[in-house]
Amino acid sequence: MIRLILFIYFIILTKLVSGQVDPLLEGNKCFSLGNYRCAVESYNLALISEDDKTRKIAGYNLQLAKRCLNWLNQADSAFALKRYGYAKELYEQILIENPADQYVKKRLQTIDNPVERLSVTRKSIEFSSLGGEEVVNVNTDAEIFNVDSVPAWCDVKKHAKYFVITSKENKSLEERVVNIYVTAGDKFEKLIIRQDGIKAFTLTVSQDSIMVNYTGVDSVEIQVNTNAPTYTIDLLPQWCSVQLFQSKFILNCSSNFGSQPRRDWFYVNAGGKEVKIFVMQMGKEDAVSDKPILPATPQKLQKTNCFNCPKTNDTWGLTAGYSQLIYDRFNNYDGFMFGMRTEPLFKYGFGLNTGLYLYSYQKRDATEEGKMQFDYYGFNVPLHAEYRFNFSKWFNLFAYAGLGFNLIADTEYEIMDMPATFEYGGGFRTGHVQINIGQASYLGDYRYSDRIGKEIRPFKDVALAISYMF
Repeated sequence: MIRLILFIYFIILTKLVSGQVDPLLEGNKCFSLGNYRCAVESYNLALISEDDKTRKIAGYNLQLAKRCLNWLNQADSAFALKRYGYAKELYEQILIENPADQYVKKRLQTIDNPVERLSVTRKSIEFSSLGGEEVVNVNTDAEIFNVDSVPAWCDVKKHAKYFVITSKENKSLEERVVNIYVTAGDKFEKLIIRQDGIKAFTLTVSQDSIMVNYTGVDSVEIQVNTNAPTYTIDLLPQWCSVQLFQSKFILNCSSNFGSQPRRDWFYVNAGGKEVKIFVMQMGKEDAVSDKPILPATPQKLQKTNCFNCPKTNDTWGLTAGYSQLIYDRFNNYDGFMFGMRTEPLFKYGFGLNTGLYLYSYQKRDATEEGKMQFDYYGFNVPLHAEYRFNFSKWFNLFAYAGLGFNLIADTEYEIMDMPATFEYGGGFRTGHVQINIGQASYLGDYRYSDRIGKEIRPFKDVALAISYMF
């Protein structure tokens, strides 16, 4: 608005300077056209005229233009709020002062001739839970129409003869229904807006236990019944593979040449639901002997689902992290580590924690000769007992303790140590990412038998690592 006023001032001043426009005449012209804002600006410029008569006329006309501008603003606001009686009084007051105002005449005609026609092409609109966009055409003899009672989960964009309504995603299970109204004058049309909630997904399979021959040559077809858009197979045994189709999958197993049958299970997942399927494969000796084979019933195979058993097959990964080596009472070495870890997981939460890691430590000391840099390099092979709390296949907590076997090269004194350490710590795993934190203490140096068990002091003050498990 300020920019518009400044622009009008600039145009009028430019014309005044060039001698092309009389501000009083320009104000009268704007007033007759119903452009009261322009009239006010022109009359204000005429007030600085050197002619006394011009200033008096401009002053009178300025007050009249201000009154008309104020009435017009109030009348338009009342018209928008459908207060047609009050709007009519104000418009008529303007016409008394300016009978030539064509805009006001049209507004009075609209008020005096109420809307006779209003219809919409849609009486109801349905959206999916994902949302969407719909167009509604509006037929009316009114100049404008309004869309009222629009809910917060919808947006409306109006055009001359239609409007577009857009629905946001419905993340709840419940359907939502609302009425909106298209209004013009004293007429209105009601539209019913419906949006589906998130579907409650279902999942069933044709069989939840499978018995296969030791040769693995026979394929097993499993039907999958779900209203979810897709499904997945998770935690499939390493000796099995699947071919996925729209409503079924085919299971194949490799040959089992062992003497004992093997049992395992996997999940079918769809829409946040899961079904466990048990699979058992006979051993070669069982197939050629007369020993009875236990049937692959859910009751028998359920035994594999023991207390706190592992819910993931991710048992090895790549590791990187930070470590602080305690050299003596006065010197600590900060370093980095990387390597590979492997964690065989057993029943009831028990497992092993081992691997191979490379460490690199650095410390800079100030001497009379300047700054000297000393480097440590080391290898670590842990052998830890571990216990995990397997809450789900996506999350578990664990603690570990055990021995560590180390090889450390000291570039300061050009010596090599092979200390044994007692190591302990814990962490958690979420998805494929695992966080470990722990400490270690000296048990002794295997190079020097007289030092074994005698130098018990901190080895690593902290060891923090992040791993990605496969």
